[in-house]
Amino acid sequence: MSTVSQQEQEVGSFVELIKVLQEIDTSSPKAKVNEQSIDDNNGGRIIL
Repeated sequence: MSTVSQQEQEVGSFVELIKVLQEIDTSSPKAKVNEQSIDDNNGGRIIL
């Protein structure tokens, strides 16, 4: 893969990441809970 091709792929991936992040509803109840903790995959929360 050429350097130019690799750079174009990285830029495309970055643009896609930005689009996905912009779709996040930061005012949802789950988003508010996630501001200070994360799911522990066992039904509990880990406080950050």
